[in-house]
Formats: sequence, structure tokens, C-alpha cells
Amino acid sequence: MQQEAQSEPRDTFFCNVCKKNKKNTMNPGVLFGALVLVLMAAAAESHILTLRTSTAAASDSSDTLTVQIYSDTCTQCDRISGNGVIISTWDYTFAASNFGSPRKLLLSISGRDWLKLDWIEIYNAYTRRTFRFYIYGDGLSTDPSDPPGPGSGAVPRLSVDLNECARGTDNCHVHASCTNTNGGFSCSCDAGYTGNGVTCRAVQCPTLSAPASLVLSSTSATSYRDVVRFTCNQGYAGLVGASSTTCRSDGTWSSSVPTCNDVNECGANNGQGPCDANNGICQNSEGSYSCWCTTGFELKEDQHGCTDTDECLDNGGRGPCDHICTDILGSYRCSCRDGYDMRADGYSCVDADDCRSNPCENGATCLDGNGNYTCQCPSGFKGDTCEFAPCSEDFPPPEHGSATCAGISTGGQFCTVACEAQHEFACRPADGYSCDEAGQWHELGRSSCPARLTENAPWPDCSRAYLGGIWPRMKSEVNFYFDGDCQSNVAHIIEMFNRLFNTLDGAANSGSGTCNVENINVACGNTVRSSANDRSGPGFVVQFDVVAVSTLPADQITEVDQTDMMYLLGYIAYEIQDKIYFGEFIMNIDGRSAEAASFVMTSPPTFEADCQDGQMAVVEDFSAYCLDCPRGTFKPADNTTCVKCDYQEFQDEEGQSSCKSCPAGTNAVFRGAKDITDCTAQCVGDEAPCADCHLVSGSFRCKCAEGWAGSSDGLVCGRDDDLDSFSDVSILCGNETCIMDNCPGIHNPDQLDMDADGKGDDCDEDIDGDGVLNDQDNCPLIPNPEQIDSDGDGVGSMCDNCVSTPNPDQANSDDTEPGDACEAALDEVIAKSCENQPDGTFRPHPYDCSMYVRCHQDGHDAVFSCPGGTRWSQELLTCASSDQVTCD
Repeated sequence: MQQEAQSEPRDTFFCNVCKKNKKNTMNPGVLFGALVLVLMAAAAESHILTLRTSTAAASDSSDTLTVQIYSDTCTQCDRISGNGVIISTWDYTFAASNFGSPRKLLLSISGRDWLKLDWIEIYNAYTRRTFRFYIYGDGLSTDPSDPPGPGSGAVPRLSVDLNECARGTDNCHVHASCTNTNGGFSCSCDAGYTGNGVTCRAVQCPTLSAPASLVLSSTSATSYRDVVRFTCNQGYAGLVGASSTTCRSDGTWSSSVPTCNDVNECGANNGQGPCDANNGICQNSEGSYSCWCTTGFELKEDQHGCTDTDECLDNGGRGPCDHICTDILGSYRCSCRDGYDMRADGYSCVDADDCRSNPCENGATCLDGNGNYTCQCPSGFKGDTCEFAPCSEDFPPPEHGSATCAGISTGGQFCTVACEAQHEFACRPADGYSCDEAGQWHELGRSSCPARLTENAPWPDCSRAYLGGIWPRMKSEVNFYFDGDCQSNVAHIIEMFNRLFNTLDGAANSGSGTCNVENINVACGNTVRSSANDRSGPGFVVQFDVVAVSTLPADQITEVDQTDMMYLLGYIAYEIQDKIYFGEFIMNIDGRSAEAASFVMTSPPTFEADCQDGQMAVVEDFSAYCLDCPRGTFKPADNTTCVKCDYQEFQDEEGQSSCKSCPAGTNAVFRGAKDITDCTAQCVGDEAPCADCHLVSGSFRCKCAEGWAGSSDGLVCGRDDDLDSFSDVSILCGNETCIMDNCPGIHNPDQLDMDADGKGDDCDEDIDGDGVLNDQDNCPLIPNPEQIDSDGDGVGSMCDNCVSTPNPDQANSDDTEPGDACEAALDEVIAKSCENQPDGTFRPHPYDCSMYVRCHQDGHDAVFSCPGGTRWSQELLTCASSDQVTCD
């Protein structure tokens, strides 16, 4: 009751934390006069206020309790003025008996209002007192100005425990669990993570590695609960152990890595496995297998099957054989060309006696050759075996032409050739061709054909000639008297001259042709003279071209028409001169007369032929035409005539500017091949490759063409671009050894190779093979890897003709050792060069003996000078003499 009598203001407390650090709040009990106020933390969405009293009320009395919850905006902990906002109010009326023992009242604050608590006011209707309790973050009120609590003198306190976990104000790791506690919280890492809860790191299991027999579903899985599955790799089977393992929370795997057993793939099919059943060999290996093939077979691309090896592919189709290789299943068979016998080794061929079967006829003499024979025919016969009469092997007539032949009394034939209409010879043929009793052809009369164009026939071929569009041109000029202004009237002069020219009879269409004037040019300021009337005066010169053109269609033009046009130009020249003579070649220029004084033909009438690619221009005195180059020839851009295709080429079309290449590995047997069938890989009897074939005494013989080199029989040839008679590439030459050029591209017929390294001296950067390049070697022709230069003159001691005295010029006037630089001191050096020692030995004097000491014939005493090509060795104390003895 004493409390009721007290007139005590509403309790006021000060905020010293004000919700800034709610993580340190506690669940306190607060003494409220005779009441104890407890704010208990419950579920995340509610709090419970528990009010207790120890003061007994009358059993029949009742009490009313009003509880109000305020929210304030205290952020800087200033004194709270009490102007907070009421956010919840509860009124309770109860009898004293309702309190129970101990007497208490439980109030539940639902929702999230408890998060907004700043202070609570409780009005007790029984005592008519109002108490205000401020919420402190740490649950304590330490301000000395805090008023005492009602009745007891204690400081009223109200502390609330805030759930940092629910509010998200904890500092637990993202992979940790937060547990609220009375006045705080605790953190613990989640499963699969380790740490203090504030810091957590993922549990990592060690990286798994597996033997070749296993396949892992993942090689990067190391995190908690990661699962790695195991399967047997190809070539293995029978998993021994667990098929999977899991990363546990303690960083270990749930099971160890299993193993698998090797599968023997070769066990099936009688040990052949998946390999070729007929010619295969299966070899098992750990986790795999390999297929092989028996001799004579090779693996297919699938690496299982076997296919026959064609041993004959290499060496130009000869394989390991000298002459002819025939592939058979799993092997090959060698044979020899006619005229050769097989050696015992089964692949080499040796020349046989080809004349033993008497192959020649009609009394011919058989001459055995290298794998062939030659018949030396008697007079009147020819051919491989002398079976034919002379000239019976007639050449075909010219293409697009004809050959008219008749026998002659001395034996043989006489032929003349001609071309079809609209066709001409590429060169002028001879008047006739005769074949003598020996079968040799000869030209009679003049011929403009070079030998290279008649190599495979005595006469040239004909090809299409085009006369249309090719006309004669005459360049001329006329001198005119004129005392007017020439410079200002040049255009008018040209116009009037053109009109004057067209008045000529020759300029008019005469039925067969007409003349046109072109390229008119006027030269002013000339002094014009005339010998006809002995007159001179000022004037000008008109320069012009006259072209005679036929009126006939181009494909109907003949040489006669071209000749007519040439005569027409002559008529024009005559007509102009005639009119000048009679004073009738006059023009009116700007009201003034311009009279012709003289006519000059500056260039006689000539044909100008502008031919197409693959055509040659043929210009004669009274005709001209463009001629397609015949088959077997071509017209180079920088040449005026047709040229025959080389041995590696052919041309089966007329009018071409280049030749076509023979297929790889083939050549024509003559220049000027006209068809691809002329390109063959064989020369004689379709048996042997031949770079260049020639008709000799009725039979073919091979020789390597210019730019090629190889075997003596000409059957095997390689490129020889430097023309030193050695093939630039490695070739197999049968019974003989073909040496490859040791300096391809450099002409070196002597093939010198000082250091025997296979590279010729002409292209060897280190001729003496001492490891020092020529341009850096002080003795490039003598091996001296140490590069010793005793006198420092830039010439190595191994080749210096005066080692003790610098002499870079190596002067040696008497052409004997030593050099001139050492001649002056020679006597002194000889006396001191060596000192004989007991037992016939000697040692060098302190002077350098390297140029002056050699061994005597007896092998003991030293005599003057080491021989050429040798040097005294200071290390060995010896040198080799000319008779190869050394001092002992």
C-alpha cells in the first residue's frame, strides 16, 4: 500500500545501446515492484510476456493490467522523451486467485511486433501505478540517473533476447547452421564442410587416379557427396571391387579404387582374334592387341585385314628386279628382258648371247649388244632383221597433204609433197626427197625447214592457213607548195587530203578491191622543192599509209587476191605521181592553193600479219598468211616460228602456244610427238624405260637425252640439270652402278670430294671435313679443327709455308718450301732445327721445326724439311716421310 501512496512519475530510462547490437541481448527477468516481468523468446514469430507478483491481493479483489508496446526512433541513444508510437495494447482483468502460486500472468506477443520493441508500459489498476521499461540491447541499465524501481528500490530492467538467426544478423558462414541461444547464437558448419562455423570450407577428398584398365566417370570429382563410378576400359573386363565410391564428410572415399583383368583378344579364332584369318598375326598386349601380316602382305587401313603387298611398285615398276617384276599373291616374280638371263639370286639379269639364235636374215651379220643385238644388213636390205627392202618403211604423207613417190633406177624412191587447199607448210619443203639404197632419206633442192622440224619424218606437215584480213600496206608522203598558215589549218589539210585521195581511181571500188588512206599526218614549215620544174618554196608534207583491201569474203581470199592488192598499191602510187606531174594534185586550203610538188614512197608495200596465239606469220613477196602450228609443234610467245615439242611432251592439236606433258614416267621416242600414244614408258619391245630413243641403222637404241644422265644403255635416266653427266637424283641402273651427282645444280664432272662425306667440294661448305666452314677455316683444304696459327698471320700452321714468320700473302718465289718469309733465316734454322738424341731419336730445337724436319731413309736421323702435304708434329715429335717411314 505504501507503493500506492507514492506519487512516482512514469519511470524513465536511458538508451545506451538502442538496437544497434541486438546480437548480444539476453533473456532477463525484470523486478517490477512486486511484479516480475519476463520477456521470453519463443518461436520465430512470437514472444511471451510472463508477469509475476509476490504481493497477495484480497481473495475477492481483482486487478486490471494494461500493457502497451512502444516503438521509438532512437538511433543515437539520446534521452528518450517518450514520444514513441504505441504498436500494441493488452488489457487484462483478473482476480488474485488467477495468479496461481506463484502468481503470474502469461502474455503472448504474436506476429513480428516483438521485433519493434523499444519500451513497454504497464499500468496496474490495483496499485494505479504506471511503469515504463526500456529495452536494452545488453539487458542492463547502468546509467546512475535511472530512477529506482517501485517499492524495492531496485532499478527496473527489461531485457529482450533477439533471435539473430531469424533476423539474419548472425555472422555464420553461408554453408553453416545458426542456433539461437539465450543472449546470443552459435554457428556450426554444414555436413560436407569443416571450420568454426564463421569460416567453413568444403571437405575435399583426394583426387582419384586409376590404372589403364579403369575408366573413371570423373577425374575432377573431389567434393563432399561426389560420386565416382568405375568401368573397365576397352581391352579389360571383370571389375574387382566396388563399382563406385563417394566422397564422405571426413574427406575420405567410401571405397578404394578397383581393378580389371586384361582381355586376351587373340584367344578367339584359333589365336587370330580379330586379325586377318588367312595372313594375319595377332599379338596380345596389356589392355590391347596388335595385328601383323605375314611376309608379302601388309595391313589394310582398318588395321585388321591384310592385303597383298605389290613389291613391284617401286623402281619404276621393277621393284627389286633388274628388269621385269610380276606381282603374285604374297610374293613377286622377276624375269629378264629378251637377251638377258636370270642369275641364281632370282632378281639379277645378265646379258645373254642374243645372236645364238641367228635372228638376222638375208645374210646379215649379227652383232651382240647389251641385252640386244644389231643386224648389219647387206646392201639392199634394212630393218631389225634385214628383212625389208630399202624405203619399204615409208613415212606417212604430210598431215593435210600428200606425198607422190616413185621408184628410181638405183633403188629407193623419190617423193614430192604438197598441201591441201587452204593449208600450207610450216616451212618450205624441199623440191623432192629421195631414199637411197641404204634406206637413208635426202633432200633435193632448197628447203627452209631446220633439222629439228624433220626429225621423225623427212618432210614437214601442213596446217590451216588464214589469208583473210592480211593486206599490204604502203607508207608514203606528198610535198605541197603552200604560202598560207599551215599550223592553223592542219585539221583542214587532213580533211582536204582525204577528199583528194578519194578522187583517185585506185581508191574507188574496182570490183576486186579498194585502197584506203590511214594515219594521215601533216608536217608544217618545210621548204618544198621539185626536181621536175626546178621550183622551191614554202609548204608542208602530208604523211600517210595506203592499205589495199579486197572486197571478197575472208574465207574466199586466195594468194592471187593478195597479189592483186599488192599491184593495186603500185597503181595508186603511179596515179598520184602522174597527177602531180600534170599539176592535178591540188587542194584549196583556206582560200589558198596547195599544189603537190613530189611523191615519196617511204616504205614499199609489205604485208602486216597480226596472228593469234599458236599461229606463225608467213610473209612472202606477194602474199602473207597466219598459219596454225601443226600438230606436234607449238608457237612460243618469243619465237617467230613453230617449234617441235620436246621428248617429254606432245601436242595433238593445231594452233597451240604450248605443248602438253606426257604422263608421269613416260617419254616420246622423238621430238614432235603428235599424240599421247607417242608417250611410252618403254623404248624397245615395251620392256625398258628410255629417256630418249633414236633410230640407228634400222633399230631403236636408247640414250639419255640432254639434261639427263644415267645408265650407259640409256634405259634408266635421271635429271641432270647441271649437265655434268651425273644424275641429280638417286637411280637404280641394273647391272651397273649409277653415281648420283654429289653437287646437284653445280657443273662438276670431276666429282671431287676431299673429305669423302658424299658432298662434292664445289658445294661443300666444309671441304676438309674438320668442322670449320670454308670461309672461317684458316686451312680450308687441310683438316685442322684446332685452327692453330702460330705466327698469327691468318693462315693456319697446317698450311702456312712459313710458320715462324707472319706472311699472310704466302709468297713463295721459288715454289719450294719454305716460303720467302723464311728463306732469309733458313741457314740458321737448319742448324738449329733438331738435335739428335741417343738411340737415333731426336727432339725439336726450341725453334719451331714444323717446316724443316723429316725422317731420313734409315728412319732415325732428321733431315731438312717435311715433304709436301705433311707437317712436323710438336706433340708426336715426328712426321711422315715420302717413303712412309717415321723416326723412332
